Amino acid sequence: MVCAIPFFGWIACAILTVIAAAIVIVGGIVGLLDTANPADLDENLGDLHVNDPTRRGADILFVKGTWVYDSAHEGWNEIHPIKHCQKIGTWNGSWNESPIPEGSPTRWCEAVNSAGSPLTVAAQQDPENQWTIHPVIDGCRPVSEAEPSPIH
Repeated sequence: MVCAIPFFGWIACAILTVIAAAIVIVGGIVGLLDTANPADLDENLGDLHVNDPTRRGADILFVKGTWVYDSAHEGWNEIHPIKHCQKIGTWNGSWNESPIPEGSPTRWCEAVNSAGSPLTVAAQQDPENQWTIHPVIDGCRPVSEAEPSPIH
C-alpha cells in the first residue's frame, strides 16, 4: 500500500486523494446539471411544445418505461429509464376539445409492445424486409417464394 510508505507515500496518497475528490465533485456537478430530454431517446421526436399562455398547444406524449420509487427526492414515483416516447396529440385546453388519438391506453401499450417484441425485431432483419423505398421497388422475395420457372 502506497500510503504506508513514509513521506513519499503520504505525498502520493494526498495527490491521489485530491485527484479523486476533484473527479467526484466534477462528476456530481455534471450529473446534477444534465437534464434528460425525450429527444435523447429518439432524435426523430423533434421539438416538444409546452402550453402557451392560454394553456393550450402542449404535445401529448405516450411514454413507456420502468416505474420506480426514487427516494433521492421527496419520495417520488418516476419512470427510469424512458424506453419509448411518442407524440400522439396536441392539448387544446380540455380532454373534450383535444383530439384524442384513436385507441385506448391499453391498445397503445399493446401496439408498442408488439413493435418491440423479439419476433417483430427478428422479422425486420429478414432480407425481404430490408427495403428502402418500397418492397415492390427494392425489396426481395422471401426464401420460401422461389422465382417462377422461366417459360420454355
